Amino acid sequence: MSPLEKYLIGVSVPFALRFGMYYGVFKFRAIKCSGISYFVIAGGFMLAGLVSIVPLLYFVSAFGVPLFLLMKYTDAEPTPAVVITIIVELVAYMVTDYLISPLIS
Repeated sequence: MSPLEKYLIGVSVPFALRFGMYYGVFKFRAIKCSGISYFVIAGGFMLAGLVSIVPLLYFVSAFGVPLFLLMKYTDAEPTPAVVITIIVELVAYMVTDYLISPLIS
């Protein structure tokens, strides 16, 4: 597998996983969100990757950026928004690192 294929899989699979989880949670909780907002919220982890210089700053931004985008583009209340963001990001991180990454490499 070429390095480009590994990179594209490494970016698209976590994005698709987050997109599906946010879509499912929003439909389950009846949270209103437009179609493009799903893409923006699910892609928040890519923005967090821009500040990966300091590990603690990356950890905070990995949850903060999607939370900010979720609060901005949906009608979710603050407490459920925090819980939704933490659960989706943690599950996506665990699945990506422990299930998908070993399959790719």
